[in-house]
Amino acid sequence: MELDGHTLLVSGLAMRASYALVFLAMWLRDRGDLYLRDWGLGAALIAAGFVVVLTTGAPEVYLGPAHGFLAYGLISLGFTLLWVGLRRFDGRRIPRALVAVSALAAPLAYVGILGTTGADNLAFTGVFAGVSFACLVLIGDLLAPPNGRRLASRLVAATAFLAYVAGFVAAAILSLAETGPDQPPVSSEILALALDQVCSLFSNVALLALAGERARAELEWLATRDPLTGLLNRRGLLLEASRHLADPSPDRPPLGVLVADIDAFKLVNDRHGHATGDAVLVRFAAIARGILGDRDLVARYGGEEFTCVLPGSDLEAARRLAERLRQAVEREPFAAPAGTLSLTVSIGIATVRPGEDTILPAVARADAALYVAKQSGRNRVVA
Repeated sequence: MELDGHTLLVSGLAMRASYALVFLAMWLRDRGDLYLRDWGLGAALIAAGFVVVLTTGAPEVYLGPAHGFLAYGLISLGFTLLWVGLRRFDGRRIPRALVAVSALAAPLAYVGILGTTGADNLAFTGVFAGVSFACLVLIGDLLAPPNGRRLASRLVAATAFLAYVAGFVAAAILSLAETGPDQPPVSSEILALALDQVCSLFSNVALLALAGERARAELEWLATRDPLTGLLNRRGLLLEASRHLADPSPDRPPLGVLVADIDAFKLVNDRHGHATGDAVLVRFAAIARGILGDRDLVARYGGEEFTCVLPGSDLEAARRLAERLRQAVEREPFAAPAGTLSLTVSIGIATVRPGEDTILPAVARADAALYVAKQSGRNRVVA
């Protein structure tokens, strides 16, 4: 079946308009996600470029300078906005000079080459080169995520845009070949439009998946974190600790557990207000994070009680770490409206025993030791 340029343009226009509506609808639901706005506008601008081509001539006919600058400028700016949206998504700086180059390279190349040489097929290769440049900067950012995690959706999007570049190179070669006596079986315009049908589908679906992966990651973070202190919550601690207990052998490294409770914390809330109490919890969390090692886990287990899991720490190592934490809290001047507060912490310690596949029994033993510390006068460490 012979490919028809007009049909391909209409189909591409409908697809781009659909992508634009989806992205913009998602952005209107949460206007803080500006990358969705950029992706929606990018798709809309590419669709607008297709409209210009449809209303000013047949796809197989080269456009004049004015219409060409408008059509290819809209398309190039659309691809550039997809890249700008990705930069926003990743929290990166948007280089304005590079944005201008990416957006203007294709239309300026078309008009410049057409005006100086009159060779419309050569001018069309300038369009392919300019849009390819916009795709290449986008591919570079897709393959170099700021957090180092190359998610599947980024790889799919990068592959789609790389296919765009390969197709544009092939279309440019066809465009140059069209000046010879032997015409290629497929025109460069038809090849570019057919390629767009496939690549636009994969690239835009991948961008949607990228947004979905972020939303899922944020939900997972919220499900495992304490919103006040940013520490793990009980669920998050049990999940993370279970990874250290996956080895059932008796030779697995020891796992220490601390249960710490801020002494007389209720009085802080009663006398100074809950805002001060919250500030105390946040400061205690920061102290604990500063003392614990990178592999250690710390969680707000509930109220003013915190639980720490110490991979590789036996009972004696856990005792030393708990004592350091106790002394740090005792020395810390906690801020309060009327000045500073001197607080203390009681800590119970235990270790996970061989054969235990969860930290819960060790947490219960550490909690029992904490009760002894409280009954013995507080501000102490008990195993």
